[in-house]
Amino acid sequence: MAPQGSVQQQQADDDVLLKPITPFDRESYHARLSEDNASMVHYFNNLIQELYGLGDSVREYLSSYVIAKQNELIEQVEQGILELQEAEQAQERVRQSMVTFLATVSKAFETLTQLEGDS
Repeated sequence: MAPQGSVQQQQADDDVLLKPITPFDRESYHARLSEDNASMVHYFNNLIQELYGLGDSVREYLSSYVIAKQNELIEQVEQGILELQEAEQAQERVRQSMVTFLATVSKAFETLTQLEGDS
């Protein structure tokens, strides 16, 4: 006599093998396929919207970053211009001092020459 477990296994195998073949239901297959496609389309639409949102965020960040850097550069250029103007003014003061000094030396030379000529 066969063990009880193997008889039940045999019956389960027979049930699987002896199942009636059901005809392929195209309509339900297409309906499931359409639902799957719709969910995939919905998923990708959401993904695209997220990517556009991310792109907008990146664009805004880069825009503010570029504006901040431009402002920094403008400040540096303005500071450089001010320093250049100060240097030009200092150079002009030195030039004026040299002209005054040379005029004084020239006057002193003239005076010295006159004094030597008078003596």
